[in-house]
Amino acid sequence: MKRRLETHHLKFAGKVALITGGTRGIGAATARRVAELGADVVITGRREREGRRLVDEIDRTGGSADFVQADLTQPDQVRLVVPFTLKAFGRLDYAFNNAGIPGNNRALVDQTEENFDRVFAVNVKALFLLLQDESKQMIVQGEGGSIVKAALVGGRLAIQTAGHHVASKQAVLGLTKTAASRIRPIRNAGQCCQSGRSTNRNAVGSIWQRRAARSDGEHSSHWPYRSPGRNCRRGC
Repeated sequence: MKRRLETHHLKFAGKVALITGGTRGIGAATARRVAELGADVVITGRREREGRRLVDEIDRTGGSADFVQADLTQPDQVRLVVPFTLKAFGRLDYAFNNAGIPGNNRALVDQTEENFDRVFAVNVKALFLLLQDESKQMIVQGEGGSIVKAALVGGRLAIQTAGHHVASKQAVLGLTKTAASRIRPIRNAGQCCQSGRSTNRNAVGSIWQRRAARSDGEHSSHWPYRSPGRNCRRGC
């Protein structure tokens, strides 16, 4: 019997959500669900065709969405994401910084500097820049907000052939904890999450917020995924 996550208490109507890495998988499932709950959604990713197709799908089902193409290895393109969101919908209330890349796996002694730099450019530097812009905007609005970041299992484990990726995801947790300790009006949550049935309508089983690195030590009640799913019981 499938479990359906109760979301009646979540308030998304009139809010704006930004989702990076939103053209497929967990990001796309999140975009669909948040739009269904009433938020205006901005999706960003490298694949314009898939992004436009998802926006059309959301619009056809009564939602509201827009897409901005961005290569997060390029800081100048990263810096355009939040301004685009403000131009499209006038504010920013929620952000799911889901974009990330695994890079090429190989033993640590055989890893290349080029691969390391590219992974850190997307998984860490782009996140850092987005976190700055998102936090500043939410502070200016004066109404708080919620920023969610995906740490994946690499944020908690050692993987022999993925040292670059593990290091980047542990950096994500460090940035999250720092933001949570200093930016009090904004909920900063870092998830340990593992790809599962990310095309599921609710994405239940795709994302597990096992631990939120917030100053009050509680999970954010402003994001729709709070319960563990079958695909994320081990390793998270």
